[in-house]
Amino acid sequence: MLYVEAALGYGGSGKSLVELVRSIPDIDARILAGFPIADFVTEADSVEVEVNPALVRLRDASAGRLISYVDLLCYTARWIRAIKRSARRHRADIVHANNGIALNLAAIIACRSLGVPLVVHQRGWEERTQRFSLARTLLGRARVIAISEAIADDLSTLGIAHESVSQIYDVVIPPLKPFEDSPRAPGPWRVAMHGVLNRWKGHDTFLSAAALLNARRPGEFLFRIAGMPLSGDDEYGRFLHSRARELNVEQIVHFDGFVRDIYEWLSSVDISVHASTHAEPLGRVIVEAQLAGRPVIAARGGGANELVESGVTGLMFEPGSATELANAIERLASDAHLRKQLAASAEELTRSRFDQVRLAASVRRVYDEIIPSRDTLAD
Repeated sequence: MLYVEAALGYGGSGKSLVELVRSIPDIDARILAGFPIADFVTEADSVEVEVNPALVRLRDASAGRLISYVDLLCYTARWIRAIKRSARRHRADIVHANNGIALNLAAIIACRSLGVPLVVHQRGWEERTQRFSLARTLLGRARVIAISEAIADDLSTLGIAHESVSQIYDVVIPPLKPFEDSPRAPGPWRVAMHGVLNRWKGHDTFLSAAALLNARRPGEFLFRIAGMPLSGDDEYGRFLHSRARELNVEQIVHFDGFVRDIYEWLSSVDISVHASTHAEPLGRVIVEAQLAGRPVIAARGGGANELVESGVTGLMFEPGSATELANAIERLASDAHLRKQLAASAEELTRSRFDQVRLAASVRRVYDEIIPSRDTLAD
């Protein structure tokens, strides 16, 4: 198996790919990536990782500016050659291209050229661009895995054949053991966001809600943000620090940077917030918080609507509304029974819906439908 990670930085998609590879037994897996994904693969994972400089240069070239069509064509051609070279070297039976159709135009072209079966893992929304139209035309018999019902519906509206799409939720490896339902530690309420620091993830809304709550109930809340900016977007990280100072909340907002063990980090917070300002393809951060037994407040839209039923498995608010978010945080802080009820209901449902073994087996079945003999995937 050759897995291709074409994203320009490590976020939920890269993490989900690593956890998928970790969960499928009896395959000889290799990852070809455009950034140092090896930093997130442990020694326990029997997987070879190759970082290709062509995509690294594309990332660096595009950081902070629009890249020209000439540059894009040149780097796409290099990425095609890199995929073909790696697939030949490892005698790949299948190429599994992570992230989406348009982003994986190079993988689509490479696999058509080699005659190697292709699976595209659709993790985001597609736009009706020329690049997407070309990639869709060249897909041929490739299979597509949609990470949510919302993404599957989006692909249908874009003309992707229903029979080629399998809706399979991401593998999200749960904590090794459930967290104990221990009494809350004394002190300020610890409200947290985690995930990649991307401009549409709603950190500004989170900071604005922090300012509102600090004005209403000074000293009663602390806010934590875990995650790193996308590669080449350090400006956004600086903006968030500046925004915290502008709102006079820099003393109650802690930026924790990259966190390797997210469940250990979540064990130290009281309320988890998802605040994306655009519809979320799935919302892995919601799943992680639910598996950690934390009450979740999530922005409505997209895959988040599949993960949270407001008042049953969490609370929801209108994307971008700092006032609604602040009110929801205050409501949870004031109602211990509601916090416990929402967290328990969400954890039970999420452990069933995101069963690691079942979801990994569903992906394996997609492979088997392309190559019927399981032996062809074994080492």
